[in-house]
Amino acid sequence: MLVVDYLNEKWAQDPKMSDYLRPKTLFAPENCVEYFDKAKKWEAAGRPAWTGGKWVKQDTAFKSSYSDVDYSVPAGFRS
Repeated sequence: MLVVDYLNEKWAQDPKMSDYLRPKTLFAPENCVEYFDKAKKWEAAGRPAWTGGKWVKQDTAFKSSYSDVDYSVPAGFRS
């Protein structure tokens, strides 16, 4: 499944490569080992997005959830 996730991220938006998202290409003996090695590195890097022909990591300052943020007013501040 990791190889499928990796190549889907990389090829799905590319009209030339999206045709190759098929089992015959992904799991062919001559391709599978290489794709699996690249997919493991991609996962270790945090599964960055493929944007504009390169891997783009999400900014560490970006937060998808603010549920653990303390919104209380500090002592000495007017509310």
